[in-house]
Amino acid sequence: MEYNDEEKFQLEWMASHPLTDKDKELALTLSFVSRPQKKVAKNKDKRNPSAWNLPLPEQELDLHGFPIDEAMAAIEEMFEAMKLANMTVLRLIHGGGHPSSSQIKRTIDKKVRSEWKGVVKFYTTEPNNAGASIIQLDKNYSLNKKGQK
Repeated sequence: MEYNDEEKFQLEWMASHPLTDKDKELALTLSFVSRPQKKVAKNKDKRNPSAWNLPLPEQELDLHGFPIDEAMAAIEEMFEAMKLANMTVLRLIHGGGHPSSSQIKRTIDKKVRSEWKGVVKFYTTEPNNAGASIIQLDKNYSLNKKGQK
């Protein structure tokens, strides 16, 4: 096989300039340079739902559009229904961007600290969703209704 002048020039050039793996060379040079380890952001874990370690909700209650007193009554009714069904984890969707929904959240917070103290075992707002909360009920609770002991 005969080569023209251009092909001969290219073959001679390739013979005198061997191919090298630039990525491999760079990796070798960087492996000798010691760099401090990057710190992983603690808040990064909050973005990953599997890192939350929250109980999985068995029931969900959407409180959008409820006045505060009706929302609290609906939550207590759900507590009773869940007790009958042997369920313990409830997800409340109360919203987080509107002033009226934040009043529902504040009222839930107050009730968890006072009236529902023996009822609620665990309560938190979802890390990436300020408009929803997780409530875990104690298995052996009883809601005291007004006038009953």
